[in-house]
Amino acid sequence: MVADCGANCARWLLCLTNFICICVSTGVLIVATWLAADKASFINTTLNITTSKYSPASNFVDEEAEKILKEFVEPAVIEQAAYILLALGGLIFIISFLGYCGAIKESRV
Repeated sequence: MVADCGANCARWLLCLTNFICICVSTGVLIVATWLAADKASFINTTLNITTSKYSPASNFVDEEAEKILKEFVEPAVIEQAAYILLALGGLIFIISFLGYCGAIKESRV
């Protein structure tokens, strides 16, 4: 009975880790879908957050960082990033989901 405690703890820790990975990958998929669907609103939001004088992030952004940010917020870069994030988020989601199911079923493949 006591020997099962370590295995049971490891099982639930694995389930928790896979569930956290599922949640993170879902967030990545949501952001990637937003990027792929509406690049203009992402660009406007990013630039407004970083360049507005009322933004808390504006204290950390100097002129050089603002220039670099404007280069990375080009539509072509955003589109490529969206597709890369979609692929990575989907892959992580699938692997985490299968790991979660395997940990719940105690599958020993």
